[in-house]
Amino acid sequence: MGSSASKQTSVQASEHVFAAGTPVSFSQGLIESLQSNPEARPELAFSLQLLIANVDAVQTDSTREKTLELHIQSRVAAELEKLRERESRVLKELEDQISDETLSSPENPNPRQVESPTSTTVHESITSLRSKLASRRKLEEVDESVEKAKDNVVKCLRENDRRPLDCWREVEAFRKEVGRLERNFVEKVIG
Repeated sequence: MGSSASKQTSVQASEHVFAAGTPVSFSQGLIESLQSNPEARPELAFSLQLLIANVDAVQTDSTREKTLELHIQSRVAAELEKLRERESRVLKELEDQISDETLSSPENPNPRQVESPTSTTVHESITSLRSKLASRRKLEEVDESVEKAKDNVVKCLRENDRRPLDCWREVEAFRKEVGRLERNFVEKVIG
């Protein structure tokens, strides 16, 4: 009487449920041998069936997670590949466009023949640019007093290259002349 009751409580008290953090797998042969063994206790067979069900559930969840992760990784890889292809296509188009513009520029009448400029052509270009710059009329001639004050400041700064603060008189004279020019300009514009 007492022994059967205590055995039932001890079986109930010794029943533990363990959850595996990693997938657990049993070979099919082990499972079949435990289920077909007549000496196996019924509690052990029942516990084994519960354990197998829990392992299957854990494997299903982890398999599902792994499948989802692999699917996401493949989608991301596919999108990255599309972006790389698009980027390389746009880059190639831009390079082609730039090379076409360079080859068909007005300075180069023959688009197939790209020459590097020689020193004589560069010198001629510089000379022509200087003449164009000289031929442009200046907006307004600089007042002689302002030009003289500027020259005095430059001369003083060159003489006192280690002590530029010694040129304060020349700088003040230059400021006065520029202020006078500004007042004259404002009077012309307003009046």
